[in-house]
Amino acid sequence: MASSKRTKSSSKENPRPPQSRKKAPKKSSQTALLQDHNIGTTSSGSQDGVDRIRELEALLCETQGRLRTTEARLAERGDAAQGSVIHHNGGQATRIPAPSRISDVTMSEIRSELGYTKQQWNAVRSCVRDCLSAARLDWDAHWKSQSTTKLGYAFNAVEDDFPELRRFDGQWAVNRIAKDVWDNRKTYIHCVDKPSTYIGRRTAQRHAGDGSAHTGSQRSTPPDGPASLRSTSAHGSPQHTPSPGPSRPAPRPLRRPRAPSSSSSSSSDDDDDLEKVDDTDDEEEEETDEAGRSKKRTKASGGLPAKRQKILTTS
Repeated sequence: MASSKRTKSSSKENPRPPQSRKKAPKKSSQTALLQDHNIGTTSSGSQDGVDRIRELEALLCETQGRLRTTEARLAERGDAAQGSVIHHNGGQATRIPAPSRISDVTMSEIRSELGYTKQQWNAVRSCVRDCLSAARLDWDAHWKSQSTTKLGYAFNAVEDDFPELRRFDGQWAVNRIAKDVWDNRKTYIHCVDKPSTYIGRRTAQRHAGDGSAHTGSQRSTPPDGPASLRSTSAHGSPQHTPSPGPSRPAPRPLRRPRAPSSSSSSSSDDDDDLEKVDDTDDEEEEETDEAGRSKKRTKASGGLPAKRQKILTTS
């Protein structure tokens, strides 16, 4: 019993038998050669890295030189623009901070601050309108929903043409002018086709005046009405002008009747026939005039009345 208790107690004290530690195997010659090769590769890679670093340093120096040159040019350009701005206080350019509410600033205040004439102010507004159109803004959307990048490009272009606007901090003056131009154009677009608005009435009157002037220059006489009433004098009274159509012959001179001669009675009969022929010829000429045929065309045909030929032959 005592031995069994001892074995149980010994098994509880040492539940697992101790394990012998295995010694690490010695490095073979192949492993040593591989490590030596890696060391050589690392040394060659470090040499390439040094060369690469030197190239990058040279490139960095070159880039920094270009940056200094560009900064110098920009500084000269800014000084020139700053010197071109003339302020009312002793000719010194001062910065104008943005007000608390830009919408309260009127266009007349900005114009007086710039000291522009009417022609210069109109040129500024025209430039702002052109730059907004070139920026391809969305005219159907609201002003606040426009792209800030496009607005920035437009504002910079305006300041390039008018450097005096650079005195206003944050381009608030250009922004205020652009907003005013935007509102005016939107109002015109919405009201131009509505006759109930003032802009619509003015536009319709202008178009009507242009149309009447254009048609009046093309049509000098009305299409209807008699030809004698188409042309009017300077006082408004109608002038009688010959109507187009067959030309009327000149009035024929009256013939004196022949004195009675001592010849036979046949001569008197011939005279009577001659007078009758003349009347008949007059009636025929009037009929030809009404039909649109002239006397010259009758003569050109070479035809003569039969009675007249008979009289000429008998006389």
